[in-house]
Amino acid sequence: MFRQKINVVTIDAFSPGAVESLTAEIRTGEVALIWFEYIQGQTGKRLPGELIEVIKKSQKIQGYYIGVDEILMGMYRSGTFFSYAGTGLSPDIVTLSKGLSYMSFPTGATLVNSRVYESALETCSKTVQWLQSRYINSLGAHIALHCLNRLEREDIGANVESSSAALQAGLDALIARGGLIEKAETTGLMMHLSYRTPWWIRMLGKSGRMAYLLLLTRFWLKQDVFVFLDSRIAPSLCLSADEVDTFLQKAERIAATTPLKIVLDGILKK
Repeated sequence: MFRQKINVVTIDAFSPGAVESLTAEIRTGEVALIWFEYIQGQTGKRLPGELIEVIKKSQKIQGYYIGVDEILMGMYRSGTFFSYAGTGLSPDIVTLSKGLSYMSFPTGATLVNSRVYESALETCSKTVQWLQSRYINSLGAHIALHCLNRLEREDIGANVESSSAALQAGLDALIARGGLIEKAETTGLMMHLSYRTPWWIRMLGKSGRMAYLLLLTRFWLKQDVFVFLDSRIAPSLCLSADEVDTFLQKAERIAATTPLKIVLDGILKK
């Protein structure tokens, strides 16, 4: 196996000095790879255009690799097959996973271009051969191929775009009427919800807010809506118009619920 010490530098893409920090690191001439999610799964935010321009422009001079994590937002979750479509980026490495099996089977794939592959062969051919054989799984590959065929055959990208627009419009109208939900942002079929938090929850600090989010998550789950722990909602990519309407009806009921009722419901009921 090929082993080499790697120094990892993390830059907050949304901090005020992100462009300057990245530029300074690149100018050292020691950057081998810039790795990121173009659409942040945690927040749904896209990387600032200024950062993307620095990454693209400097690569031509410095020759580093660009890697994009598409595990969560790739494969039409954002509306396009790759979330970075339209940025002008040409990544050298792209990772895929969850969407390859409808999140039902542990499989994944790392895509690399010829530049990466040939360089790896020259540097450590045994490692390349080991990776190519060690993780082969026929069942996983079969599921992934089936999924890719279905995505294209059923024009899932168009469905994601139309469903996303309908959800955003419905949630905006719901929020305008007031209630528990304060803000909703949709990126393809990944929704991020912000809630109005009462003063008595805020007084409990971070642990109190986290507990409240847990109770909110439980409340959503009781409505048969799939929710991540931190208020991200990721519907099926084949979401139908009827299912959009059903979701909005349930969201309306939740928006009309008081924080006290959510807390009591979570504490008192199994």
